[in-house]
Amino acid sequence: MAKLSIENFGPIERCDINLNDFTILIGRQASGKSTIAKLVYFFKSIPLWIAGYKDENIREQYIIREFNKYLKSKFIALFGPVFHEPFMEITYYFNESEDRWVGISQRPGKDDYKSYINIRFDRTTRDEVLHLLLRVNGYEKNSEKHISFLSAKIKDFDEFERKSFYDEASKIFNSKNTPVFVPAGRSLLTLLSGQIVKNITLPDFITEDFLKAIQRISSQVSGGLEAAERTFRQINRAPDRAIAAKARNLIKSVLNGEYKQSDGEERIYHSGNKYTKLSVSSSGQQESLWILAMVYVLIIERQSAFAIFEEPEAHLFPEAQYNIVKLLVLFKNYVNNSQIMITTHSPYILTSINNLIAGNISGKVDATKTDKIIDRAFWLPEEKVSAYFLNDGKVKDIFDYELNMIKAEAIDEVSETIRSEYDRLLEIKYDAR
Repeated sequence: MAKLSIENFGPIERCDINLNDFTILIGRQASGKSTIAKLVYFFKSIPLWIAGYKDENIREQYIIREFNKYLKSKFIALFGPVFHEPFMEITYYFNESEDRWVGISQRPGKDDYKSYINIRFDRTTRDEVLHLLLRVNGYEKNSEKHISFLSAKIKDFDEFERKSFYDEASKIFNSKNTPVFVPAGRSLLTLLSGQIVKNITLPDFITEDFLKAIQRISSQVSGGLEAAERTFRQINRAPDRAIAAKARNLIKSVLNGEYKQSDGEERIYHSGNKYTKLSVSSSGQQESLWILAMVYVLIIERQSAFAIFEEPEAHLFPEAQYNIVKLLVLFKNYVNNSQIMITTHSPYILTSINNLIAGNISGKVDATKTDKIIDRAFWLPEEKVSAYFLNDGKVKDIFDYELNMIKAEAIDEVSETIRSEYDRLLEIKYDAR
């Protein structure tokens, strides 16, 4: 299990988080949830950047130094200048013994008002990265090409050789899945997805990656979800029909319809030929569409991913929030080596996760009876779940390892405050009688 350790970065003073198969971050706005999610995406993307890093003008002896500069530029592009934080320490451990890691630190520089970012690898990782970078840049020939024609659809490479390099870089970092980030504020990106983006300035490479991804996925689902599955069966191994059907049912329930493209328009069809243009559809439909479509494509292609979802509950009714959690668990259970990270403000998301954990626990006692209440495809193994609450710069583990559930007080904290205020107001009302 990978681990992320942060000291004094952004709103976070100190935290240590284990990246489980299903990791949940909850907390108030500006508490650091997105900071953690973006850091995870940054570290998970390093194998992609190694495979795509090529500069024929770099001298062999300087290649690791220049690649570190490239990583620094990516970090600053994502988080902006961090000179205002004279001291920070971030470490991503990618093996159980924590002797393999990538670190980002900042210490005061020679000038009083400046500090400098430093990116480091443990010695073994550094040597392996250096060796691979030399091969990527042609200093050493790649004698064996482990080429896979089942390459990731989220990140395409122009050459099969790049896919081979990516596979090798992933092995260095013990990564078995492709990083995917679905940011918040998706309704605007949904409306931009059909536009040419080369003249649009995007805030960071995560947003750019996501917009490019949904432009590719939209062509795959343009004729509807069932059509996408039929097309995929013609060119690749078939997904499980029952799993694909379960995914479609959940998606139609959340969207209250089905996405299709017709006459040059993106539409949500409700029944028969009745439809609403995507551009004027509800905020919930616009916010959820590309979470749903992306997960569906990953499911039918059996493409493993480390998928990060910011606020999947945005603008959704509680029942729809439950169904979107079921879809994410279905993906994690069905596609080997897949992992999910969620940032959320919603107690309904936590309650939904607890229900699916309870389904798994009850299923061990009586699978048949449990299956009639919660489909076993959505059961969530409790040992695969980590949950954290962010507050005042610190992170608290809120998973109850005795009861095997997310702690109820974490779910009820906000509603308890509201209830307490209401009770006090009632006291004033009745005391006046």
